[in-house]
Amino acid sequence: MKISFVGAGSMAEAIFSGLIDKGICRGSDIFATNRNDQVKMADLERQYGIRTTYNLEELLEDADIIV
Repeated sequence: MKISFVGAGSMAEAIFSGLIDKGICRGSDIFATNRNDQVKMADLERQYGIRTTYNLEELLEDADIIV
């Protein structure tokens, strides 16, 4: 399952951290992007194991859920 988040702010982080913590999905199932905070994106990758991208085609391609 691929879950894509357009925006990687506090609300998105709360949602995907809950999904991961509850075992609903793995970090590798989650893709996220934001406008320009590369430091935040790198921190989210390290902390949760999610995938980040600035390429909207990659973010949305084959996504099962888009938030």
